[in-house]
Amino acid sequence: GVVRILMIIFTQIRESIFAPVSMHAARRTAILTFEHMHRLSLRFHLERKTGGLTRVLERGRSGVEDLARMTRVFCEAGLDVIKDDHGWAADARASFSERVVACQREIDTAGRGRSTRTLYAPAISGSLDAMREQIRFAQAHGVTMVLVAPMVAGVSNFHALRREFPEIVFLAHPALAGNQMAPAALLGTLFRLFGADASIFPN
Repeated sequence: GVVRILMIIFTQIRESIFAPVSMHAARRTAILTFEHMHRLSLRFHLERKTGGLTRVLERGRSGVEDLARMTRVFCEAGLDVIKDDHGWAADARASFSERVVACQREIDTAGRGRSTRTLYAPAISGSLDAMREQIRFAQAHGVTMVLVAPMVAGVSNFHALRREFPEIVFLAHPALAGNQMAPAALLGTLFRLFGADASIFPN
């Protein structure tokens, strides 16, 4: 108990010391890259796929590494469930496969020797076939819970996934559910009838 508390405290101290250094390095790298790109010739910008380059640079500055680091910190703090923000579902800076591999790895590493287990719930999205593939990929990397927005994915698709993957825990997000129905009825009853094991209750 004491060792675990000390470990969490030292982790927080480490983060507070290195976070400013990391942010400064990322900011400095971004500035140098920006200045370098503006020194390049017009031909480079006209003939090269500079949009692709920009996306790669942005992805390198943030994304997977930051998410993985936060996942580990939250896991060490003892959270039961760590979910993707549903806005990350199709974000190019941190693709689904990269997020799953990196975040679940941190969960597994930080959870060794603990009596309780933290669950990671990546956000799945897209067509029914795409969501099936995402769940299969996540399962192959040790994930047992996924986050789905039934009103975005489609209730019939959500229900089909529930039947097809009974061993997976489905966490429902209320995106696009509106505010015309009592939250207890929508989140506590309907979402459960659709197949959700748990629902996110927005504040």
